[in-house]
Amino acid sequence: EPTIHPDFIRIISTARAMGYTRVSVSSNGRSMARRDFAARVLLSGVTDFLITLYGHTAEIHELTTMVPGSFDETVAGIKNVLRLKPDRVQFAVNTVVTKHNYKYMDELIDFAASMGVAKINFQFPTPFGRAKESHCPPIEDACARLTEAVTSNSSKMLAHIVNLPPCRMPGQEDAVLADAGKFSRHMAFVDAPPMNLAEYLAKKRTRKTECGGCAYRIVCAGFYEFA
Repeated sequence: EPTIHPDFIRIISTARAMGYTRVSVSSNGRSMARRDFAARVLLSGVTDFLITLYGHTAEIHELTTMVPGSFDETVAGIKNVLRLKPDRVQFAVNTVVTKHNYKYMDELIDFAASMGVAKINFQFPTPFGRAKESHCPPIEDACARLTEAVTSNSSKMLAHIVNLPPCRMPGQEDAVLADAGKFSRHMAFVDAPPMNLAEYLAKKRTRKTECGGCAYRIVCAGFYEFA
């Protein structure tokens, strides 16, 4: 969680002073529940801010965070960002689709929209960090529910789908192919040298028989393998 770093705001302003035109922060949003801190962050030079929300209720959200009270703090953080951010700061809610929340995507979109959120990213788990296959939702049911939720709410929420082969959500390829932007991103990891993000993640994916004639093969490395 970057916002707990003692030099967090200084790091952002230093990056901008060095010439970086974009500084994107992904956060659980809890620190942003403090209005004074949120205001300082949003005026520090940050250009993109993402807050992770796992569900539309405390019960669902905290099944993943395992921190009582974290839902209320995150929601307060989202509201502060929406209330205080300059127009130049882009904001979105980020949701990892798990076995705990996949049945409630429609409710989540409604809840986010009621706060004034205009963009949401749905991320499927990847074999990275502490993610396990046991965290993953039943993929076919999850994709069907997410397709319905995104389609029925397209007028009030822009949705991007991340870490999913386009074939999993027919008709929503535009939303899914936002993931192809990883080809233009190089990442510096704490435990590895800088590398292209798409190439790094491709090592954790495998192609199946049905991938052979797929039109999206050029930008899709197949299915994630947690084994």
